[in-house]
Amino acid sequence: MGKRDKLRATKLYQRACRWHSSDACESWADALPLSKALVVLRAACKQIKSVCFALAKRLRNSGKPKLVAQSMRIFRPLCRAGQISACTYIAYALFHGKGVPKDKAAGLQFYKYACQHGSASGCVSVGHVYEDKKLGKYHLRKPFYQRACDGGDD
Repeated sequence: MGKRDKLRATKLYQRACRWHSSDACESWADALPLSKALVVLRAACKQIKSVCFALAKRLRNSGKPKLVAQSMRIFRPLCRAGQISACTYIAYALFHGKGVPKDKAAGLQFYKYACQHGSASGCVSVGHVYEDKKLGKYHLRKPFYQRACDGGDD
């Protein structure tokens, strides 16, 4: 795609975003540097709730501790509202201390919650935690792996 085509596509994404197309907002943001993309996604998130997840992921993936912490403030209400993939992001952050203080117990609870609500990655993550024989729960790993295989959503 030539420079002229990219410029035209960006303008079309911008226009469609203003008409509340979440896909267009995300595509527009993809064409921008991080700082400008965050401005676009924050504004869109106020109008189009489905864009909030994309904003939180962009913040998390920035690798900047302050922005990663901001992502958690977006993921939490999304998780409470039933967006289970947001719960797995919270679980990972808590379990590994990414953007929040490390809390393996809380991370495990979020992984279990995600698993119970259909997240294959949540189930696999619980299984991985139980692989640690020091926990004394090694025997519990198999049902979580099986549940992941039986049909998680992600």
